[in-house]
Amino acid sequence: MPTITFSNGLASGIDTRAIVDALLAVENRPALLLAARVARRTAEVAAIEALTSLLLSIEIEAHRLERGDAFETLAVRSSDEEVASGAARPGAVPGAYTLTVKSVARAEVLVSQGYASEDAAVGTGAVSIGVGSAPAVTVAIDAEHATLAGLRDAINASDAGVTASLVNTGVEGAPFRLLLTAKATGAANTITVTPGQSGGVEPAFETTVAAADASVILGDGAGGGNPVTATSATNLFEGVIEGVTLTVRSASATPITIDVTEDAAAAIAAVRAFVDRTNAALDFIATQSAFHAGGAGRPPLLGDGALLRVDAALRRVMTEPVPLPGGASRSLGSVGVTTGANGRLSLDEERLSAALESDREGVRDLFAGFGATLSRVIGGFTDAAEGTLAGRARVASRQIEALDEQIERIGARVERRRRLLEARFEAVERAIASLQGQGAFLSAQLAGLSLGANDPRRTR
Repeated sequence: MPTITFSNGLASGIDTRAIVDALLAVENRPALLLAARVARRTAEVAAIEALTSLLLSIEIEAHRLERGDAFETLAVRSSDEEVASGAARPGAVPGAYTLTVKSVARAEVLVSQGYASEDAAVGTGAVSIGVGSAPAVTVAIDAEHATLAGLRDAINASDAGVTASLVNTGVEGAPFRLLLTAKATGAANTITVTPGQSGGVEPAFETTVAAADASVILGDGAGGGNPVTATSATNLFEGVIEGVTLTVRSASATPITIDVTEDAAAAIAAVRAFVDRTNAALDFIATQSAFHAGGAGRPPLLGDGALLRVDAALRRVMTEPVPLPGGASRSLGSVGVTTGANGRLSLDEERLSAALESDREGVRDLFAGFGATLSRVIGGFTDAAEGTLAGRARVASRQIEALDEQIERIGARVERRRRLLEARFEAVERAIASLQGQGAFLSAQLAGLSLGANDPRRTR
């Protein structure tokens, strides 16, 4: 008898696989419901992590306001940036300074005599090159580098403190010259060349640009003052104006003014960054707090207690007066940071600028106290060990793990049930196939008997 396996009603003609699937779908229904709960919890965890990230970005800005660096930043402005410019460092002192740039620093440049071509022979051997007080460097010139171009390449491959280049002057007969330019500027960094080649025409150098220091005069002597002259081997000056790095670019016959002033732009930018980060968090909270019709549906944190506490805490700290040194208090609204009807913050930059101009230290103290308070409030939500949001995320994660375990157990039970049903239907199919085989056998036997009874030979 042929072997019958589970083959979707091969013998019976019944769609047994559909029957098994329908039965198992009923048993698997709890797993589908649990999977939907997993999806909701997973969305909650993602939303909590997004909110935590937004709060941490606010906390970063709050720490910056607390430190007050932006309120102590100074700006350096030059009346002529093409002559000189400056950048403030810690310790800079506000003031207006008169500066005259007498000269800028230059690197020495030497030029050789002319050669007929780049391939003109300069000989083999060595050339010694020194710059300033640094030890001279010996540059070996082998047969491969025994031309004018080869000498250039050999010098550039060395660490001689100079850059070599060729210039075509266009002079008939000998247009090519070798230039040596010191890498360091300053009067002390002169170039010394001692040739030692044979078998060609050695370069003989002369100075075309002399090494020079930069020189500036601070003050103009008006009102009986005494101007101060300073020099530098580079075009940077440190300390001529306290806490300011000066960069000179060109000499000037007339003085320019360097103004070192308190930089309102840096403070306004710091407050603006805080306002923007806070509004991003408030917008997220608003999105999570409203049911959206038309397909968006229920936000993951709609009605969530942790979300409501964050919202309330942020709004409270934004509107409460901030205690100041000495027992006074002040609100953010007094310096241009206000809360609108929609709950978002807005910044009046003109009002903040005016407050900085009239009482910079007071504004700094206000934001220092506010930043400290805000950091403490946000830390209560974002702290990895004890924060409200971190705890909320851990609870949801544990729920997801428990739900996944239940789904796994249901899946295992459904699979066992599938194997059992398939085995039973297979047995049914086997039985039907057996009966069908027996029926076919009996039908054949009966047909044979009928043929025998009608045989004419049996009637003789």
